[in-house]
This record gives sequence, structure tokens and C-alpha cells, in this order.
Amino acid sequence: MSSVQGSSSLSAFFREHMLTAASVAAAAFVGYCIYFDHKRRCAPDYKQKIRENRRAAAKAKALNSSSGSRSLPNFADVSEIQAFFLQEVQLGEEMIAAGNLEEGTDHICNAVTVCGQQQQLLQIFEQALPPEHYAMVIQKLPEAKLVIKLIRIFTISLSNN
Repeated sequence: MSSVQGSSSLSAFFREHMLTAASVAAAAFVGYCIYFDHKRRCAPDYKQKIRENRRAAAKAKALNSSSGSRSLPNFADVSEIQAFFLQEVQLGEEMIAAGNLEEGTDHICNAVTVCGQQQQLLQIFEQALPPEHYAMVIQKLPEAKLVIKLIRIFTISLSNN
């Protein structure tokens, strides 16, 4: 009987020490969090960084709202980029067929910009579109690339902060 009593008191002793160790570890973690939060907030450039992040978020939001009703993909997600690509090609072709050349070429430019094989896609559009429509796409392409690049940069910088 003494061996059973000894093992139960040993497990109770072990349980107490584990509980104490877990409590000390939790207290140390909370202290660590409080210390580094205080250190971060007391940094001289803390408010400046917050302002910069808010400005970047406002610019990204303005770019998204200026791009119309279409939603831009999460550039970290390949499936979203593919869906956006297909949507833009379809919208561009439909709008050009309906006679809305400006918006149609904008959508085609967005599709070309997010496409991984831009030259091949441009060759396909060169064969599929009338020459004046293709010339509009080529003319608008640098601006579309710049807009998509800025949106990617803001999206990445916002997700890192």
C-alpha cells in the first residue's frame, strides 16, 4: 500500500510543480508582451509609422475605389489572380463587342497586366482584335501596369504591417 500512496503523492507533487511552472511561464509571456509593447510605443518614430501606414491604406483604398466596381484580387492568391484574369478578359471582350471601347480596353489591359505570359496574350489579342482596338490596348498598357504594380505594393505593405 505504501507504494500506491507514494506514487499518488508523487503525481500530486508533479502536478503542483507543472501548474507552478505553467503559471510562471504565462506570467513571463505577459510581461514580455507588455515590455515590448511599451518599447514599441515609446519609439520616436512610432506615430510617424502609424501615419504612414494610414496614408498607404488610404491610397490603396482610393486606388481600389477609382478602379470602379470590379474587385481586385489578393495578389498572394494564385486562384484569385486567375479568376480576376478570366473576368477581365470576358468583360473586356463583352464591352468591346457592345461598342464600349474605353472600358473594354481597360479590362483587356488589366488582364494582360496580371497574366504571367503577357507577350503570348498580346499576340492572341493582336490576331483577335481589330488593329485600332489593339492599338488602344497597347497605348493604355503602361498605365494599367503602373496601377496594378502600385496596388500590389500597397497590398503587400499593408499585409506586412
